[in-house]
Formats: sequence, structure tokens, C-alpha cells
Amino acid sequence: MIYLGTSAVVEVRDQLDGEIVAYYLRGRHLFNGNFYPEIMGGLKGASIIAPAPILAVFYAFGDVYTGYLLSFIVVKITAYLSMYFLLNKYLKAPSYISAGVAVTFAYIPFFAVYGLCGPGIPMVLIAFLELAKDHKKLWPYVPLIIYGAASSPVLTGYAVIILLGIVIIFRLIKKKQIKGLVTGAAVLISTYCLYNIDLIKDVIMGDVSHKSQMVYFGSSFVESFVNVLIKGIVMTPSYHQYCFWISLVTLIISGCYAIFVKNDKRKTENKNLKNHTIILATLMVLGIMIALYNSFFVSDFVANLRNHMGTLGSFQSNRFYWLYPALWYLSLGVSACIINDFRQIIIEKNEKAKVITNIASVVIILGIIGICAANILYVGTFRYNLRQVIKGNKGNSLTFEDYVDKDEYDAIKAFIEKEEGLSVEEYRVGSLGIEPAVAILNGFYTIDGYSNNYPLKYKEEFRRIIAKELDKNINNVWYYDYWGNRCYLLAAQFNGNQFLGREDHVVYTDLEFDTAAMKALGCDYLLSVGEISGAEEKGYTLLNRFDDARYSYCIYLYKVN
Repeated sequence: MIYLGTSAVVEVRDQLDGEIVAYYLRGRHLFNGNFYPEIMGGLKGASIIAPAPILAVFYAFGDVYTGYLLSFIVVKITAYLSMYFLLNKYLKAPSYISAGVAVTFAYIPFFAVYGLCGPGIPMVLIAFLELAKDHKKLWPYVPLIIYGAASSPVLTGYAVIILLGIVIIFRLIKKKQIKGLVTGAAVLISTYCLYNIDLIKDVIMGDVSHKSQMVYFGSSFVESFVNVLIKGIVMTPSYHQYCFWISLVTLIISGCYAIFVKNDKRKTENKNLKNHTIILATLMVLGIMIALYNSFFVSDFVANLRNHMGTLGSFQSNRFYWLYPALWYLSLGVSACIINDFRQIIIEKNEKAKVITNIASVVIILGIIGICAANILYVGTFRYNLRQVIKGNKGNSLTFEDYVDKDEYDAIKAFIEKEEGLSVEEYRVGSLGIEPAVAILNGFYTIDGYSNNYPLKYKEEFRRIIAKELDKNINNVWYYDYWGNRCYLLAAQFNGNQFLGREDHVVYTDLEFDTAAMKALGCDYLLSVGEISGAEEKGYTLLNRFDDARYSYCIYLYKVN
């Protein structure tokens, strides 16, 4: 990605189309207030919060790609180092196991915009393991502060604190030292409060959120349980299906061995095997409990309950699944340790089998890690970028520059300034068939955008623009009225699709937006991915068509009359 620059292939969904805008705006206004006039007519900071606040610093002094790349590097390095040391130092895993699992974990296609939410979990675990042993140590508080500043209390923070609370209660019952854990929890909570003070203020005394109108629908308990347990969640990808089955088989074999050797007088005690088996069983149980709770949370019963809770119903207490990447790849590492423990037991019983046992165990361990690593290589963007470096061919993959298309938007900006005499701060645009994030990342001021906590009043005002289009398409009604995080100009003709390319040759034949409502929200221009049939009669004047072969989109620039 460093070599390719903006030609690198990146994940768009839940990154470039939404969260990265929060970093861009926070970085842009890092030293001049907490109000963002560029998005949705102007939003306060609490309406569009970066999941990892401290990483917004990367966006303050360079372009958007540089900020994203630096965040990406922080995520990968933290994931690798924390998993390596957790396995190597605390589980006594050999270096080749620690490195193999850590590399695989680091190359999970984590969304860099979520910072250390998932990748930093091993680091947090290390800190609390140290504090549980010695509360007088100071260095473990550093990773907790880093994690609090580079993760979200809403996505993972509350889950970490709840699980920590359970551990504290358990240690109290066992009459073990808890001072370090309590102090560590206080440090983590304080860091979250410091970096999310605007969100806290907004919850206490902010405007009524659009979330108050969200409608939730239940899912099949069994189907949800199986999908989450085996496949994970798209929002925090773990692709752990192979880790799950490997861990399950290893646990069964280890458990059967423990039962079998009970009456074996020749048994050689192996404390490592016992400890690793207990750890693996604990991780498996935790993974199952997370899947069970998630299935309960998304059930019809809870969905109906949430629908009667207003804004409070929007809180997703099932997000323990953010722990899944660390949990399952740690399970993979423990499984490899158990295989290594069996190697030691076999050698202790039969010294003559040392060579073949060593070779077999290494082959098996590298094999199971390799299977999981190959899966990660297949599903992530790394292989597309590697192919591009080697062959110079990106295929059909979408690159950063393809999505942002800076040259085209610079041309639009220059045209408006020259022909209309307006600087970008003096007008607002709406995007039709194109993600509003593209306009925002290119410096435009918009009436649309993505926010998971904007005023209900704005949602209602914006709805007047698209009301007739919503009447034509029930899917768009669900998308806007029942959810609404994406405050987009939804056209019924294309089912609300906001990612239409030049190859789609779009023509909007029956578009019915309320242009008076658009003007009321300050919209002066419409950036459309296609031609609007009968534009003049509908209140638009075509100013120009930007269709250079170098551009990703064919954009029609309309003036809203």
C-alpha cells in the first residue's frame, strides 16, 4: 500500500463510504472547534464521531490517503506485536507458532477506520494480566490509555469493561488481588470519557436523535447463532471458520487424552497441556456464549422490546462479537501449543521417536496455521495489491483513487468557481447515484451524508425531498424511515443504489425530488451519475457533463432552480 499509494485496492464498505469521513472532518477541524459545516448542512461533533479519536491526528496534516495509510499501519503493527507477545510470553508458545499466528491475525482484513477496536484486544489482555499479578506496575497502564484513545467505547469498550467486571467479581470470590484490575478499568474508562466527552454531553442534553425512529426486525435464533459462531460478523471480519474447527477438534482430542490417561500409571504430568486445554476450553465457551447472546439480542422478542425504547433501543449490547478476531486466533495459537505439548509427551515416553515426532508436529502446526493464513490471504485485499505490484494489473478491483476520483471533483469545483463565481464554501451539493462521502472527501459541502446520530429534525426535513421517491419503493422506505443512518437522495428507479458506475449508463426517467425542499436545505447543485430526463421541467438546469475517460464516474452537474 505504501508502494502503490492511492492506486492501492481498499475496502470501501463501512470505510470510505462512511467512517473515514469522520476522521477527515475531525482532522480538518482539529484546532478550530467541534462543528463540521461540510456534511448534511452542518453537524456537531457528536453526530459524526471517529471510532478511534486519536487517529484523527493523522488526517490533520496530510491528504486523506496518508491518514488512512498511517492508521492502517498502526492497526497491523499493533495486531502483530500484541498477539505475538501474548502467545510467546504468556502462553509460552514457541517463536514460530507465535509469529505464524500473529502474522495471520495481523493480516485479517480489519477495517482500519475502527482503529484498535478488534486488533488491540490482545494488547488489553496483556495489560490486565500484568496488573492482575502486580498492581504496582506502571507500564501496563500505557497500552490501556492507547487502547482507550484508539478504540470506541460503543463498539468494544463496554464489552471489555463488562468482561473485566466479571473477572473482578470472580477474583473477589476467590479472595485474590483486584486492585490492579480496578485501577486499570478506571484508567480505561477515564480515557474513553476524555476522548468521547462530546458524545456523553449529547446523550445527556443533545437534540432528539434520528435513532428514536429506528425500527428493528428480529432474526432466526438458530440461524444467527450458527452464522456468528462459524462465520463471524461482516463489520468486524474474522474469517475464523477454520480456527473454530481446528480448535474444536484439538479440544476434543486433548479432552479424550485427559480421560484416557487417568488410569495410566505411566502418565507423565504435563502442566502446560493441562493449562492450555483449560485456556482453550475457556475461549471456546466464551465464543459460544457471545454467539448465544447475539442470537438472543437479534431475536424477535428483543427487537420488539427495542422498538418501544426510543433512542435507548439503538444501543447494541451484542457487540461482544468485536472480540471474535482476537478470541479465535488466540484459540488457534493455543491449539498449536497443545499439539506442541503432545510432541513433548511423546518424546518423553519414546526418545527414539524424537526426530519423526518433531518433524510431524511442526508440519501439523504449520499446516493448520497455513490453512487459516491462506483463507485470510484469499478474502482480503492484500492479494489484489500484491498482484498489482507484480503484474501491474488491478483487475476489476476498486482502488482508493477510483473511489475518491479527486481529478474529476477538482474539475467540477473549478468549473463552478469559474462559471458561477462561487468558492466551495459558498454552496452545497447533493449526490445522486454517488456516495456523498466522495464529495465530502473532495472538500465539497453537502446536504447528504452518513451519520449514526444526527438530529431527527434534519431527517424529517430531508425526507421532504425524497418523499415521492420513497412512495414508489418499499425497500427505500425501510432503508430511510426504519434505519436512516444514510441520509441519501434515494431514487426509486435504482432501488436507492448509490454506487452506479459509468458502465451503468444511467438515465433517471421519472425522478420526483422536491426541489423547493432541496433549496430550503441550501442545496444549489446536484451531482448526478446519470442524465435526468425532463430536467428543466423538474427544476434542474444542466450546466456541464464530466465524462473524461480518466474519470471513475460520468457526472452530470445540475443547478437546482
